[in-house]
Amino acid sequence: MQADAFTVDMKASLELYHATAVVDREALLDAEVAWLTAAGVHIVVSDTVPLACAAAHNAQLPSAVVTNFSWGAAGYCQFDIQLPCFLDSNPLLIR
Repeated sequence: MQADAFTVDMKASLELYHATAVVDREALLDAEVAWLTAAGVHIVVSDTVPLACAAAHNAQLPSAVVTNFSWGAAGYCQFDIQLPCFLDSNPLLIR
């Protein structure tokens, strides 16, 4: 959850991700594969969405990831994120 370009609520973001993409993940993937097949899709292109890549894989389709962010550019930004401590104790993540 982001209030703006620089403010991220890490806990709320992980909770929303968990509710959207982890709970009933297989059912969601099955629905996406069915849609990809019904729509006659030939390739899946996403903005760094792991679920989209998994759906493409399950549908036996090629996938590509496109983004305007590179990890090399992250060094130019200053972030005050204490994520490792949060991740170690958070049961919402897929490991």
